[in-house]
Amino acid sequence: MKVILLEDIKSLGKKFDIKNVSDGYARNFLLPKKMVQIATPAALTKIKIQKESEEKNKAKQLDELKKIAKALENQELTFVLKVGDKDEVFGSINIDKIVETLNSKGFKIEKHQIKLNAPLKSLGEHLIEIKFDQEIETKIKVKIEAEA
Repeated sequence: MKVILLEDIKSLGKKFDIKNVSDGYARNFLLPKKMVQIATPAALTKIKIQKESEEKNKAKQLDELKKIAKALENQELTFVLKVGDKDEVFGSINIDKIVETLNSKGFKIEKHQIKLNAPLKSLGEHLIEIKFDQEIETKIKVKIEAEA
């Protein structure tokens, strides 16, 4: 049976691919879970339009992400932490604080986009990577200063 994949299926293919599968597999597993659609001429036309529309939306989102990444390149976030007598820092800067600060500046950034292995606990400048997509990433400066 010829079917159109409506989503990525690990062992079968990517979304919108047209595949030949056994009738039983299609009827008993793929169709009830709405993972595929039978490849009729009308369905093929409909899927082609959906695919084009989705590609346009993806290209539009990619452009928006590139603009955000370009705007973030010049950003520098400054945090002030208490420091002890021997320059030991009390507290730390974590992903939540960075996201909160960026969101307050008008950038819609999510936690999973920021690549930070451990909270920042030392004075000075730190480069933090923000990854939007497989292709789009940027770095921002996070500056930690001692409280006066």
